[in-house]
Amino acid sequence: MPLIGIAIYTDHRLCFDFRALAVNLYRNVWPLAMYTGVPADVGEGPLLWVKISLLVITAAFVPLFSPRKYEPVNAEEPALEVNPEQTTPLISLLFWTFLNPLLIMAARLPHLGHDNLFPLADYDYSRNTTKRAFPVNIHFLEADQLLTCMQHLDIFQGAKKRHLFFGLMRTYRYEYSILAFTVLVQVTANFASPIGINMILQYMETDGRNATVKPWFWILWLFFGPMTISLARQWYIFVATRMLVHTEGLLTQLIFEHSLRIRMKAEGSDKPHDPESASANLRHENRRVKADNLVGKINNLVTTDMVNVVEARDFLFFMLYHPMQIILCIIFLYQFFCRACHDIDVSAYSGNDGQTDTDSASRKNENGEIFDSPVQHLLIPSRQTDSRVQTVTESCNVLRMLKLFGWESEMRQRIATRREEEVKWLMKRKMCDLVITIINFLIPAFTMLATYASHTLIFKKQLSASSVFSSMAVFVLLRRSLNSSFQGLSLLVEGKVSLDRLTDFIQNTELLDFVKATSETTLEVENRHPPDAIGFCDATFVWSQDRVSDAQAFVLRVDGELQFKQGCINLIIGPTGSGKTSLIMALLGEMHFLPTQPNSWYGLPREYGVAYAAQESWVQNDTIRGNILFGASYEEERYKAVLHQCGLERDLELFETGDMTEVGEKGLSLSGGQKARITLARAVYSQAQILLLDDILAALDVHTSAWIVEKCLRGDLVKGRTVILVTHNIALTSDLAAFIVSLGSNGTVLSQGTDMSIAIARNSKLILELRTNEETHAIEEQVVDGNKPEDPAPNDGLSKGKLIVAEEIQQGHVTWKSMKLFLSALGGAHLILFFCALIFGLFLIDLGVMFQTYLLGYWGSQYGEGDPNKINPFFYLGVYCLCLTAMIAIHTLVNLFYIHGTVRASIAIHMQLINAILGTTFRWLDETPTSRIITRCAKMADYYLKAQLSVKREMSNAKAPVLAHFGAAIAGLSGLL
Repeated sequence: MPLIGIAIYTDHRLCFDFRALAVNLYRNVWPLAMYTGVPADVGEGPLLWVKISLLVITAAFVPLFSPRKYEPVNAEEPALEVNPEQTTPLISLLFWTFLNPLLIMAARLPHLGHDNLFPLADYDYSRNTTKRAFPVNIHFLEADQLLTCMQHLDIFQGAKKRHLFFGLMRTYRYEYSILAFTVLVQVTANFASPIGINMILQYMETDGRNATVKPWFWILWLFFGPMTISLARQWYIFVATRMLVHTEGLLTQLIFEHSLRIRMKAEGSDKPHDPESASANLRHENRRVKADNLVGKINNLVTTDMVNVVEARDFLFFMLYHPMQIILCIIFLYQFFCRACHDIDVSAYSGNDGQTDTDSASRKNENGEIFDSPVQHLLIPSRQTDSRVQTVTESCNVLRMLKLFGWESEMRQRIATRREEEVKWLMKRKMCDLVITIINFLIPAFTMLATYASHTLIFKKQLSASSVFSSMAVFVLLRRSLNSSFQGLSLLVEGKVSLDRLTDFIQNTELLDFVKATSETTLEVENRHPPDAIGFCDATFVWSQDRVSDAQAFVLRVDGELQFKQGCINLIIGPTGSGKTSLIMALLGEMHFLPTQPNSWYGLPREYGVAYAAQESWVQNDTIRGNILFGASYEEERYKAVLHQCGLERDLELFETGDMTEVGEKGLSLSGGQKARITLARAVYSQAQILLLDDILAALDVHTSAWIVEKCLRGDLVKGRTVILVTHNIALTSDLAAFIVSLGSNGTVLSQGTDMSIAIARNSKLILELRTNEETHAIEEQVVDGNKPEDPAPNDGLSKGKLIVAEEIQQGHVTWKSMKLFLSALGGAHLILFFCALIFGLFLIDLGVMFQTYLLGYWGSQYGEGDPNKINPFFYLGVYCLCLTAMIAIHTLVNLFYIHGTVRASIAIHMQLINAILGTTFRWLDETPTSRIITRCAKMADYYLKAQLSVKREMSNAKAPVLAHFGAAIAGLSGLL
C-alpha cells in the first residue's frame, strides 16, 4: 500500500476509535458518576472494561505518544535537519517537553548561542512565510506558483488598497481560526471551578440530599477544568508567538521593499532654495539629509511600531473572550442566587447596573469624543518618539564631526529636549492608564457589593457558603476579565495607531514616478517613448511636485528631442549647478516628470541592466570584494581585469588581507578616491549594458584620472556598452566622447552633438570654469610629480581585514551591574526609602484583597451558626465599603509613586546612554555600526529568565544588522533602482 494510503487509513481508523471511545464513555462510564446510573452495557461483564481500556489505548494514548511524521513544506526541498517541533508526539507538543534538552543545555552553559538552538522549521523559513502575503521575485515565478502566492499586503503586488489589518487577517485566517477556538475553550473552562465549588459546598450543606452526581466527579471536575484552561492557553501562546515572528518578518520585508519605491524628498524640508547657491553638490547634500531623516522614521517603524503591532495580536480576547465571559458571569450569578430567590433577576439587574452603564460608556467612547483623548495620547508620543529617533539618527551619522567641533553639549541638549517632550506625553498616557485601572477595580467591586446588598437588604435572603464562595469565584473572573479588557484596550489602541502609521507609510508616501498603482494595483512603468531609446523629448523635471509653481525651485528643461547614442560614451558637461546630476536623476526616475507636449516622453530601458555610480560614493559595510561583486557571481578573470582597470591593485597591496578587508560603515577606512574607484568598479563589473557615471573623476588626482580614462573607459570591459558620463574634466574625456550634451546654468540644454568645440563655445560660464580647472589640474600635477608619498603603513585595525567588532553578548543571568543601574535610577536619591514605601504599599493592597475574602466568608458563615434575623447586613456592608475605599486610595498612591519612579529612571538611563555615546572614542565609533547605536536608543531591553536571556540577546543583536541594511539601502537608493 502506498504511503499516502497508509496515512489516510491511519487517520480514518483513529477517528473511528475515538468515536467508539466517546460513545462507550457516555454509555458506561458516565452512569457510574450518578447515584441512580447503571452502565448500559453492564451485561457484557469484564469484557466491557477490557474493550474500553483498549479503546483508551488506541484512541488516546497511541495518537498522543506516537512521533509525528515530518511533512516538508516543499517536497522538492526538504529540510536537511528537522526541528523537533515538527516530529515530536502531540503530548510533548502540548506540554512543551520537546524543549527540555534546550532548557537543560541552557542551565549548564553560560550562554546558549545561536548554534545551540534547534534548527528553524521549514514552515518558518522567510521565503515560505513571505509567499503567504506577497510573492518574492514575482516576475520570475511560474504561472502555477503565482496562483499559490497570496498577495494580501503589498498593494504593488496585487493586494487591495485597504487597511493593513485586513491584509494581515487574510494572511493569518487559519491561525486566527485556531486562536478563536482556543479562546472559546478557555472561556468555557473558566467556569469549571465556580460550578465545582458550588456543587461540592451544596453537597456539604444538604448532606447529599437530592444530589444526583457523586462528589468524586466534582473533585475530578476541579482538576480537569484548570488543566484544560492551561492547555488551551499554552496552545494559544504557541500559535500566537509563531505568528508574531512571522509578522515581524513580513512587515520588515514589506517596509523595506516599499522604502525602495519612495521619493527621498518626501521627508525633507519645504523651505525655498536660494537660487544663487543652487549647486549640484548642495542639492545632493540636501537629499542626503532628507534620506537620514527618512531613515530615522523607518527605524522607528521597524522597531517601536512593529512591536506595538505584534503586541496587539491578542485582540480576540477583547472582541471574543471578555464579552463572552462577562455575559456568562451574569448568567452564572443568576443561577447561583436563583435557588435562594425566585425574583433574583431584579437583583441581578441591580447588581450589574454599573456594568451596563460602563458598556454604554464604552460604546459612547468608541463613537464619541471621550475616546479621542486616549487615542491622541498615544498618537502624539509616537510622533515625539519619531522626532527623538530621527535626532539620534542624525547625530550618529555625523558623530565624528560633532566631536571634532566640540558640539557634544549642544547635541546633548537637543536630544534631551526631544526626550522631555516625549516623556511629557508619556506621563499623560500613564495617567490615562491609571484612571482606567481604577475604574476597572471599582466596577467588579461595586457589582459584588450591589449584588450582596440587594440579596440581603432588599429581598431579605440569607447568604450560604455555596452561593458566597462560588459567586466570589465568578466575581474574580469578572474582575480579571475587566482588568484584562482595559489593559488589552490600551495595547489595541497602541497597535492600531502603529498599524495606521504603517498603512499610511505604505499607501500615502510619495513614490517615484515610474512606480504607480494602476486599477489592477500592479507595478507599471511609464512607456510612451520609442523602444530602446535613451533620452528625452519636450520634458520638464522638478524635484518636488508640490512646488511646481515655486519660482525658486530648480527646473530641468529639455526642449525638443535628446537621444543619447548607444554602444558608446556620451558626455554631459556644464558649469556647476547647471543640472548635470539632475539629468541623470531624471533618467533614473528620481525627479518628477512634467510633460509639456502631447508627445513628451523620457526613457531608460532597463531590460539589459542599468548600473549607476553616484558622485558621492556609496559603499556598504562589507569587504572590498563584496562591494565590487554586489551579489553577482565571482568571475576571477573579469574581477582581476576590473581591479586593474580601476586602479585598485596598488591599494589592495596596502592591506594584509587584500580585497577581503572590511571597509567599515560608509567606507570610513577608505579615502575618497578609493571609495570612488570601488563604486566605479562595481558598475563596470556588473553585466549592465548601460552605465551612468556621475563625475567619477572628481575625487581622483590627475594621474589616477588619466589611468581610469585610459585603462577603464577605453578598456575592453566598457567597450560596446552605453556610457553616460557627467564630468568637469573635459580635457581628459573629450577624445572619448561620441556624443556631447551641454547644459546651461538655468537647467536647459544648450547644445547636443559630436563637436566639443561647439558645445563649449555656446556656454560662456563653462568656458570660465574650464580655465579655472585647467590651472588647478596643472598645480595638482606638479605637486603629485614633485612629492611622491611613501607607501602608508597598513592600518593596525585592518591588519587582519576585520574592522567591525561583533557585538558582545552577556552571558548567564542579568548582572548585578545592570540591575543596579536600573534600581538606582528607579529609586533616585532615596533608594531604600523608595523601595520600602513601594513594597509596603503593595503589601497593603494584597492584605486588603485577603481581608475582603475573609469578610465575605465570615458574613456568610454567620447565617448557619445563629439567628439570621440578628445579623446586621449594614455592618458588614459598611466595613466592606471602608475596605474598598482604603484599597482604592492606596492603589492610586502606589501607582503614582511607581509611575514617577519609572519616568525618572527612563530619563536618567537615557541620558547616561546619550552621554556615553557622545563621549566615546573614535576607535569605538570605527568598530561599532551606527545601526547598533540606534537600536539601543530606539528600544530598551527587558529582563528574562536564563533560557530566554540567551535567545533574547541573540534576537536583540540580530536586529541591528537589519536596521543597518535599511540605512545602507536608503543611502544608496538611486544606485539600487
